[in-house]
Amino acid sequence: MNQTLALDIGGADIIQRLCVDLSQATNLEAGILSVVTTIERSLAPHDCQVTLLLAGEPRLLHGGEPMRIPDDTQRAALREGEIVVVPQSEAGMICFAPLRARRALIGWICLIDPTWSPEHESLLRMIAGQSGPALALLGNIGRRDDQAAQLQTLNEIGRLISSAFDLTQLFTAIHAVVQRVVEAPTFLIALYDAQTEELEPVYLIHEGRPQPTNERWSKDVGLAGVVVRERQPLCVSDYAKECERRGVQPRMLDGRIPGPAWVGVPLIAHDRLIGIIVLASSRAGYVDRQEHVNLLMTIAAHAAVALDRAWLYERAERQAQQLLVLNRIGRIITSSIDPQQVPDIILRQVTELLDAEESSLLLTDDHTGEMVFAYTTGQVGKRILGQRLPRGVGIAGYVAATGQSVIVNDVQSDERFYRSMDLSTGYTTRTLLAVPLRGVGGVEGVIEVLNRRDLRPFTVEDQRLLEALADYAVIALENARQFQKIDQALARRAQELARTNEQLQQHLRSLTALNAFGMAINTTLRSPHEILSMTARGIAEMTGAIGAMALLPDGEIMRPVVSIGLRMPLDERMLNVVHRVIATGRPDTLPPDPEAPGRAPRCVVLIVPLRATQRTLGCVCVAYTNALPEPSDRETVILFASQAAVAIESIDLFMAVRTARDQMASILASTREGILLIDTDGTVAVANAALSDLTTLDASIIHGLPIDAFLSRWFEAAAYETEECAALQRGIDDVLTGTAQFVAGELSGRSGQLRHLEWSVLRAQSSGDSHGGVLLVLRDITATKEAERMRHDLTHMIVHDLRSPLSGVMASIELMMRGVPGKLNDQQRHVLQIASTSAANMLDMINTLLDISRLEAGRMPIERCIGNIRDIIHDSVQRLASLALDRAITIRTEIEEDVPDIYADLGLISRIIQNLVSNAIKFSHRGGLVTVRAAVETADDGQPKVIVSVSDQGVGIAPGDRERIFAKFSQVGERRGGTGLGLAFCRQAIEAHGERIWVNSELGRGSTFFFTIPVAS
Repeated sequence: MNQTLALDIGGADIIQRLCVDLSQATNLEAGILSVVTTIERSLAPHDCQVTLLLAGEPRLLHGGEPMRIPDDTQRAALREGEIVVVPQSEAGMICFAPLRARRALIGWICLIDPTWSPEHESLLRMIAGQSGPALALLGNIGRRDDQAAQLQTLNEIGRLISSAFDLTQLFTAIHAVVQRVVEAPTFLIALYDAQTEELEPVYLIHEGRPQPTNERWSKDVGLAGVVVRERQPLCVSDYAKECERRGVQPRMLDGRIPGPAWVGVPLIAHDRLIGIIVLASSRAGYVDRQEHVNLLMTIAAHAAVALDRAWLYERAERQAQQLLVLNRIGRIITSSIDPQQVPDIILRQVTELLDAEESSLLLTDDHTGEMVFAYTTGQVGKRILGQRLPRGVGIAGYVAATGQSVIVNDVQSDERFYRSMDLSTGYTTRTLLAVPLRGVGGVEGVIEVLNRRDLRPFTVEDQRLLEALADYAVIALENARQFQKIDQALARRAQELARTNEQLQQHLRSLTALNAFGMAINTTLRSPHEILSMTARGIAEMTGAIGAMALLPDGEIMRPVVSIGLRMPLDERMLNVVHRVIATGRPDTLPPDPEAPGRAPRCVVLIVPLRATQRTLGCVCVAYTNALPEPSDRETVILFASQAAVAIESIDLFMAVRTARDQMASILASTREGILLIDTDGTVAVANAALSDLTTLDASIIHGLPIDAFLSRWFEAAAYETEECAALQRGIDDVLTGTAQFVAGELSGRSGQLRHLEWSVLRAQSSGDSHGGVLLVLRDITATKEAERMRHDLTHMIVHDLRSPLSGVMASIELMMRGVPGKLNDQQRHVLQIASTSAANMLDMINTLLDISRLEAGRMPIERCIGNIRDIIHDSVQRLASLALDRAITIRTEIEEDVPDIYADLGLISRIIQNLVSNAIKFSHRGGLVTVRAAVETADDGQPKVIVSVSDQGVGIAPGDRERIFAKFSQVGERRGGTGLGLAFCRQAIEAHGERIWVNSELGRGSTFFFTIPVAS
């Protein structure tokens, strides 16, 4: 008694001292230290852990590892303010005391092996009661201070980032502001290339030191790719384990896995993902908090906008520089007609423009087909000048053969690369950009550029730039050759042509312009707008026009797509002439407008149709001062317009043909079904790779074979049954002769030897020059057949091998629960009750599966009798009343008064209704409504039917899943328990009665299942 009184008096002093210490604490750490000191003085535990719930997650703020976390039952007791004592065998006892504020659990105190008695328990309850509100208050003060600091940091972030336009300065500024917010020993900014789906590191700091950033990696490697794909931040405490959990390969950093603490946030500007910021820390026990991640997302939003702005600024500067260089190149090239000087000028400018180490121009030898290094730059280039590459060898040979530009940023792993050049020169080629020189007669050569000095990869923008230079080069070389030939001819005939020199010069200028124009629009795929723009400028320059405009029809109106020089009004006068020119296909003239204002320029307009081979595309309007030009200039205008129209028409046709070809090739190559097209003469016209694989015949011998020879070779190699082979032969003959439009069948393979194939033969429709034929489609159904066999075996095993032992187990459990072996205590009886319930559920599942199998095989007897559907529904609903009560769901029945009796298996109908109502309860929200209705309606055959429906207000079913839910073991959407057999049983039972079952549903608004029952006659 005296000891208890002394403890009470001492406890009051302890609590009073604790209150004073907590009132003087200025932060959360000081408050926790006061609580721990008080507990250690009064209870002397082996260890004292203080854990607070931060953002819903427990965080150990004091004490040794590992953190002790109460289970769900213990945590429920802590929420009620109770002390939880857990006896331990080795470490002594463990005691949990709740930390509560405003009646909510904010954490707990865990004592390991303290001094313990009922009086100590009372003292611990008082300490915890005083500590909870105080620690909550101190935590809120700390968070307000953190928020103020964060706001100040965000303001400084905006100031630092908005003032930086240089990318390097911007990266440094982002790193600086991130360091103020969170620990970041490893800091990385990587940009995302959507075309290659790769990440490129552009700024990397590791342990305070900058690291090289020239290695790109796929978005499928590491957790950075997860952030890119999901466009959401990702914070993990163990990088390697998270990679293993997600099944992705870790991204190594300096030969080791980063972390373990790792956080990545996306850089998104204007809804476009441009990159990612990654932070990693190897400090033991360090974990990034959610507020850090939120702040990093804010920083990333500021940084993304600033990076996007800086890139736009840098891109604008780069494009301006490129335009200046292109103009300089154009002036240099067009001012030189020396065939030997022009390529050297081109290569020097290419090397300067792309900042490359080496560049070369290879020309095709028309006699041997070899590629000759005709012009080079760089030290290595001088050593390979004049050397030859065999036809089709190397990347240059590939470009020359295909006419396609190529970017290879990892040359050493490209199998097309010709390594002999590197071996002979000792030079290492890392990256390569090659474009073809397309002339009138095809590809005349290739321009290659090697290894950017800044170690960056070549881009599509670099490719377009080099292609533009290649166009310049082709035109300049061709012009130089033409000028050289013309000069030689003029030298021989100078005296003879002296009198007509002026006329010839005019024709020469027209010819040169037309030739250059023709090559420009025919050697490169250009858009109609580009072609018309070149046409208008060419006409204006060649004929001295003061303005030119191209018009194309847009529905019922004419729209100008290109206009240079003088703006010509599209008034009624001009439109009348334009429509007449397009209708007749002949040029016409629009004289000056006599009613035009005095200051308006008086001009005459020549309107020329854009006539292609098939149709008139539009017209070109050319304005001249006062009068039309000479007839030769008018003819030049007509030739320009004709070439432009034909080029546009050719591009349209070419794109349509290429698109159709590519689509067909892609379909044939990607499908797993074997496809064989048989021509009308009975020979194989087309066969895809899948057909070659299914028939085990070499693809090279199939094309062009008569269909009889193809079938003979196939059947000899495969040895299918004679009757099945003959059925396929007859099907092909019937469709070929027009007797049938579609025939189908199967080829049954021996188990483990031949594939099971499903075949279908149908008529191919004729189109264009194609006269149709017959299409044979083969589909491999071996896996389907094997799955059916395995399913049958599994069902047989479950039904016949598990049912009897399970019945024995249930009988044994029943005997034990009756106390036959001896009296049971409450815990033993509870365990046996769980086992009995689980065994009963398993037996119900086996019986359901057996019933489904018997229904599918037609072996289950249907015991029809007359019954009252109203009684069946009420009985079924009553059986599920307790389940509905547990989920606070109301079951309502709506049965029409005049519903007649039914004639069916009443037991099966009751099971069907119970299954549907149970599903409705399971997938309804708490407090929802389930409605069971019954009514009589006249079916399509004129017979009355009873229609029963079960409606819920639950999650609903997607349209694509409404058939799949009736399959065995099929569950869709949100999983809420069950075996997936209930609806399968319902369908089989209803169809066994000759009736049907269906569902109407809308996602988020519930589902209604319907089924029909025959009426008793």
